[in-house]
Amino acid sequence: MRIGKKISIIKIILGLFIVFNSCSERINKDTNKEKLCDSAYKDSIIPTYDVVSKFDYSDIKIDTFILISRTGTPYNGNLDKKFEWTDLTGKNRLILSSTYDYKDGFGRAEIFAYQYLLKDKEWELVWRINDFVDGMGCDLAIDLLDFKLLDIDKSGTIETVLMYTRDCSCDAGFIETKLILVVRGEKIKVRGVSRQYLMPTEEIFNRIVVKDEKKYFKYKNLDIGSFTEDTIFVKYASDFWDEYINNENEQYKKEMELFRKKQEEEERLKQERNRQKEEGENY
Repeated sequence: MRIGKKISIIKIILGLFIVFNSCSERINKDTNKEKLCDSAYKDSIIPTYDVVSKFDYSDIKIDTFILISRTGTPYNGNLDKKFEWTDLTGKNRLILSSTYDYKDGFGRAEIFAYQYLLKDKEWELVWRINDFVDGMGCDLAIDLLDFKLLDIDKSGTIETVLMYTRDCSCDAGFIETKLILVVRGEKIKVRGVSRQYLMPTEEIFNRIVVKDEKKYFKYKNLDIGSFTEDTIFVKYASDFWDEYINNENEQYKKEMELFRKKQEEEERLKQERNRQKEEGENY
């Protein structure tokens, strides 16, 4: 009995060692592949993106550790993120890429998004998004604020949400921001500004800065496309925008409160040091 148990334990330990060793070898091979994929025209492998906390995909599994080929699924620029899943429409891939050329502030930043569907062993383009910003000699950036793949209406098909900024400003203020929700190839867009905590309210801004009712500047513009206002998708896009802006404003308030407390504490310590210094001199 004891000898049998010992043999079983040894078998288990050997089994674990083999599995661990094979996993290590696979990881090393994948790492080496990644090092060989410096060229933008080669198949690309990038590390797995953490989707567990970002996505609500119900029973649809999102895979990120996949090979992407420009030949099979063409894309512009540098590969940033890639995803693959199978839903009711079939096997899909989504690719995010970008280009950046600063040129002393007068260049261009560009973002791309592509969704492909596998049909007859070939990847067919379902939809494509391309946006850019040209520099004016100062800041130049397109930054991805948020990105989600999710089944909003629980229909068994994946929708895509992109939220990003376009910045070519020369001062600190609000920044042009866009949100795009793609539903089966159709787009719902929200255009407006983020960093609203740096600006007055929309009403005050238009009364003091714009001063022209015909050119009223809105902080949020909803373009529902072919959808109706009462659809779940329009509501989701609008609520997503509002939640992001509200969270951003609240975070700024918290940071300002921490800064205020820090300033007060520094002032208190300064006064305490001065008091001790005066007491020492009087003594």
